[in-house]
Amino acid sequence: MLLAALIHKDLELYQTEINCLKSLTQKNSFGISNNKEKKSCLFRIEDYACLACVVFPAVYRNSPVHLLLFYFQNFLKQGESLSTRCDEFQSLLTRGCTEDMIEDPHGEYKVLQNKTQLKPEDITQIQPQKLNLTLRSGEPQSFKLKFKRAEDYPIDLYYLMDLSFSMADDLENVKNLGTSLMSEMSKITSDFRIGFGSFVEKTVMPYISTTPAKLRNPCTGDQNCTSPFSYKNVLKLTEDGKLFNTLVGQQHISGNLDSPEGGFDAIMQVAVCGEQIGWRNVTRLLVFSTDAGFHFAGDGKLGGIVLPNDGKCHLENNVYTMSHYYDYPSIAHLVQKLSDNNIQTIFAVTEEFQPVYQELKNLIPKSAVGTLSANSSNVINLIIDAYNSLSSEVILENSKLPEGVTIAYKSHCKNGVVSEGESGRKCSNISIGDEVSSRTPLCCCVLVHHTEDLMELHRQFLFLMLNHKAPKDIP
Repeated sequence: MLLAALIHKDLELYQTEINCLKSLTQKNSFGISNNKEKKSCLFRIEDYACLACVVFPAVYRNSPVHLLLFYFQNFLKQGESLSTRCDEFQSLLTRGCTEDMIEDPHGEYKVLQNKTQLKPEDITQIQPQKLNLTLRSGEPQSFKLKFKRAEDYPIDLYYLMDLSFSMADDLENVKNLGTSLMSEMSKITSDFRIGFGSFVEKTVMPYISTTPAKLRNPCTGDQNCTSPFSYKNVLKLTEDGKLFNTLVGQQHISGNLDSPEGGFDAIMQVAVCGEQIGWRNVTRLLVFSTDAGFHFAGDGKLGGIVLPNDGKCHLENNVYTMSHYYDYPSIAHLVQKLSDNNIQTIFAVTEEFQPVYQELKNLIPKSAVGTLSANSSNVINLIIDAYNSLSSEVILENSKLPEGVTIAYKSHCKNGVVSEGESGRKCSNISIGDEVSSRTPLCCCVLVHHTEDLMELHRQFLFLMLNHKAPKDIP
């Protein structure tokens, strides 16, 4: 009873049990002074007996728990401290503590969801989908995950394009991308959607010219360019390739002053504005097309912008409205948001900036880099190749674990390849229909420190519950 009250933090029940213990310790050897009290309290003593051989740290000394255990320490030798109750199972038996009085819980895991036959809209590539684990300090638990790359898995692809002046010829080739890409992707999946967004730069000096004339037309000569902007969501994800072509065909090049672009602002908004972009819970691809480098966290100071990017959605009428207020996001911040939203990035960049984006790829998991031709004429082949590269690699990830809990992976990949450690997180060259598995041992290593919080100490000392969700599908 007391144990249950502590674990579930039932303060009222906890206080009732403590009061009972105090009354017991002031009476005869079992604290029972009359039949009525015996009837109400004896069951508690029987329940407490199971705790007789559990060792509690010194924090319990002079507490009701310590007084309770006074009645059950007959196997201790004179002068031995109460902490001597904490020992190995066999040692406690040898010392005279009977097996039925030893508290020795063990961890276990239970499969909560393991669907195999799902509707097309609910298709999954991993089994099981949901587990519940009970972990004991120092005792690892392991469970097996299976991944099978599904055929005809749905894909959402968002094309994010740099519309600075140097990309004028590229825009012409992208204008027919929708229907052409739809046709090519139909060979991979029957459920494909495409969207489009564009970016230029923050709308403050020194990134753009803020003179009235340049704000109307930032280009020189007789070039008719649109006003500079940070990021626009032109078309949310749709199955209509012709609509993509129509809306992209209505876009115009803009301009800015410096060479790096504000693409990181745009990537952040695409990642966190799920409702406006229209992301589904399927394979999510972000194609980032540019012929320049990028600004990142800290560069905003040049324009007097010092507030860190808050990683939230700020789209009004599909336009990013806070570029003048928040700094560019850092690479680490982008990694976090892309990972949280399970977005795989394809950097389609010109050959000149290949080395820069290769280094960026190494910092962003589940990303790929392709070389964009001078006028983006090869963009479809680039996207197909990058998708095949990404989809043939399975990566298992876990969210932040509770303190004291560690997780390791051991993968059984294609052609009998077995990997452990960091390499055990992934398998490569996975084709449609291939099945791979991973065994993941979890270990709970809870250290109990001196504390007056008996309920929290009890909770940590006895067990730790961990609801472990299956890793996100990475088709």
